[in-house]
Amino acid sequence: MTDNTQKVASHPEEANGPGTGEVAGYVPTRCEVNQLVKYWYREYLGIQCVLFTYDHKCRTDFLCEYSARERIALAAKAIGEEAVDQAIKEARDEFKAKVNDARLWDIFE
Repeated sequence: MTDNTQKVASHPEEANGPGTGEVAGYVPTRCEVNQLVKYWYREYLGIQCVLFTYDHKCRTDFLCEYSARERIALAAKAIGEEAVDQAIKEARDEFKAKVNDARLWDIFE
């Protein structure tokens, strides 16, 4: 996932818009960053699922997918690729369990 990221926004507002910047004085824990990776990867998978199902993505989907990639890339810089890969694997497994159809998942994947 992070290998395909070309550019990493230096500030969250670049990817997510005004008012979405850092919270002064708050430093997330590794566990919190791990949860954010899972959240953003589930968002990414959801968009891919819509594309798979309807063969269509709207502008909002493109922006959200971009934000997901950006945030995951930033998380990898903070907690390392190995931790991010593990969080992605866990999020993927959770998403797969919700699909509840091994054949459909194999086609999607």
